[in-house]
Amino acid sequence: MYIVDSAVRAANATIGAAIKGKCPLGPPWNAQHRSIFARTYLDASILPAGYIDWGGTPRYSNLTLQAEYRDFGPGFNASARAVAKFDVQLSDRAWAPYSEPRKVFITPQGKLSSEWIDFGV
Repeated sequence: MYIVDSAVRAANATIGAAIKGKCPLGPPWNAQHRSIFARTYLDASILPAGYIDWGGTPRYSNLTLQAEYRDFGPGFNASARAVAKFDVQLSDRAWAPYSEPRKVFITPQGKLSSEWIDFGV
């Protein structure tokens, strides 16, 4: 295990400087894209603005949500996020509807369900 661990750290160290600040949290897949990074440690590889700002329709609509809630670490840049066009920092109140899997995942019958999530992993 020690050899594998050392190899992984060495590989990360060799690319760390090359990718610093270049990895976005993601672009919108379509106008209904919804993602939230919550309470996540972000390493220095993360793009200062967070998400990629892909403008224009149909990429963004009033249904698009690219958000963060209480992220931290060297990859979280509060000042860059504040001016980013599409990275939303959620307040406690705005986070509340997403704070538990059962609030987010809905069955085809419209019932809240999180039974399929393996919380043991």
